[in-house]
Amino acid sequence: MAVLLRDSATATLKKVEPQQAQGIAVDIGYFSNRIREFPLGSRAI
Repeated sequence: MAVLLRDSATATLKKVEPQQAQGIAVDIGYFSNRIREFPLGSRAI
């Protein structure tokens, strides 16, 4: 998934205006932080 996101983001960021690219990059950063906070393994409920 990481490779797909990287490749897609790189292609997209090359096509948009700098201000929009910055916003997309910030969103990717937020998304990345959320994934990092996600618990690993199976959790018994």
